[in-house]
Amino acid sequence: MAVDEWLLTQVMRTDTECPLWLRLYSWLPGAITFGRNQREQSAMDWSKVGDTAVIRRVTGGRALYHDPSELTYAIAANLEAVEGTPLGGSIAQTGQVISEALVEFLRLRGLESQYMRHSSDENAQPDFFHKAPCFASHARHEIKSATGKVVASAQRRIGGVLLQHGAIKIGGIVRHAALSGIGECEEVVSQAVTKEIMDTDGERLRLVFEQVLGVPLLREALDENEVRAVEKRRELVRKKRLESREILNSYRV
Repeated sequence: MAVDEWLLTQVMRTDTECPLWLRLYSWLPGAITFGRNQREQSAMDWSKVGDTAVIRRVTGGRALYHDPSELTYAIAANLEAVEGTPLGGSIAQTGQVISEALVEFLRLRGLESQYMRHSSDENAQPDFFHKAPCFASHARHEIKSATGKVVASAQRRIGGVLLQHGAIKIGGIVRHAALSGIGECEEVVSQAVTKEIMDTDGERLRLVFEQVLGVPLLREALDENEVRAVEKRRELVRKKRLESREILNSYRV
């Protein structure tokens, strides 16, 4: 989450040399994240969290458990800089474009899926929003396979910049005692993502987004200065509540 927050700060900069970032990662150990608009007290059963790390995301959406078998994607973009590409449209258009890319990514992995055209009716109920885990709901542009929801995403826009990230549950949904009512899923045995899987899927994801967006995406590692900046953001995530580290506090639209 610290890296994703840092990526968002980068595309906010008026002097940014890289207005579009695409990231793929996994979790070790696992953690629970919950949305910036959820009520903290009801987002999960805190008595059952145990030693699992809990982080409030800078994006919206609901609580979910990120286990080590999950792939997580993130895309950060300065929408003015990518105007003219399929990504530079409305919130709905952006969500659709990203979903189409993810559906193609899953197809390359051998999984047929489709994105949701409409949110479920229960999503509009405030009590359901604040209490239901992410994989118990079905929102517009989230992705389902024949066995149920397989990708859950959350988006944040601040002025002309975007961060969207989401959980890709290719191996199934691993349950956590603090999150009940997951919905359509079976109990699965978690198998951590390996470096080989990450390298292969990272290249798949890059090529798919490159094709959908029509822009080249270079695969590069962070330099020393960028790593130090991420570590500084990580300390903020560890020590500060979201309100205290909120990116919007230092951003001027």
